[in-house]
Amino acid sequence: CAAGVESTSSVAAFSFALGQHPGGWHFVEGEECFPAGRVNIRNVPAIVYKVMFGEKCVDEMDEHRAFFATHPGAIFLYQGRTFIVSSLDLERHVATLRLAPQKLNYFTSKSDHTALDVRKVLRHRPLSDLVSPPVAGIAASAAEPWVPPTVKFCEVNINTHVYAFSKICKRTGDLLERIDLHLPRTECDTVALEIEVSPELRQDVRDAAACLTHDNDDNNDDDDDDYVLNFRGGLHGAEHVLSACASLVITCDANDLGCECVSPFEQVDRPSRLILYDAKSGGTGLSEELYKRAGDLLTMAADMVAGCRCSEGCLACVLTERCSEFNAVMDKRAAGLILNALIGRLRGIRI
Repeated sequence: CAAGVESTSSVAAFSFALGQHPGGWHFVEGEECFPAGRVNIRNVPAIVYKVMFGEKCVDEMDEHRAFFATHPGAIFLYQGRTFIVSSLDLERHVATLRLAPQKLNYFTSKSDHTALDVRKVLRHRPLSDLVSPPVAGIAASAAEPWVPPTVKFCEVNINTHVYAFSKICKRTGDLLERIDLHLPRTECDTVALEIEVSPELRQDVRDAAACLTHDNDDNNDDDDDDYVLNFRGGLHGAEHVLSACASLVITCDANDLGCECVSPFEQVDRPSRLILYDAKSGGTGLSEELYKRAGDLLTMAADMVAGCRCSEGCLACVLTERCSEFNAVMDKRAAGLILNALIGRLRGIRI
């Protein structure tokens, strides 16, 4: 920008921002003129909400996150202090905070409905192109040969509606109050990795679960220990594990990817699939890289679940603190069976 500066008077006019060195002019960082300081490199969406406490802007976020984190009445944490969102201005894109009482006895949990629709399959191929031959695992019915699932790289649309929030007692977990919200829906077009879970694979998982139940009956007469398969919980847990393993397969942060989190109250039938999508609108290229390395991702996820010694699931395997539904619908065993079935291990030798 200094190339157009031709006179001493022009240089004087720009002296607050320019400095001279033997090779020419360069920008001088200043308290009053630092353009980079006004650019948030974490968020580049079309609509940015500011979170204000008094005259201070404490955070910025995109519209989707703003409706989740700064809806009216939400508890907002900032630098160890607790605030309550007093208002959310949809026209000015500003959320206003006030200090919460010192002895606040509840936290807030939003209720939303999120629909993820696949708009276009950009590329697809069988998983057998991406993994080594099936290895030893839990035996299932092998009357039919293993048919590898299809891995897809897709364009998707995510439609979200935050329609209410609840106040939940910190000490007991009891519901104190439920309040309706009147926020508009948000839409996001992005890209995703999708792995289909076919009816044949579902049957393999059911057969393997039946084997586990039979083994428990042989070793323990207590009927309360019978295992009942929760397939939705298994898909949910498997997606959590895939999301956690993604940062080990490619360079990314856990918040860069999203998955479908199952609510215990939802009545809509979801497709039988595992899906990871780029959290930013338009996509950031992460799910495309995961598509190329889907075999490594699935194998690592299956090994992670098998290697964790917990019984019901923990933060080292299928649980995550980022789950929007608080890990309510979860089945660690089913997650492990699904992941093993996807890479053919359920068709291998029983161990």
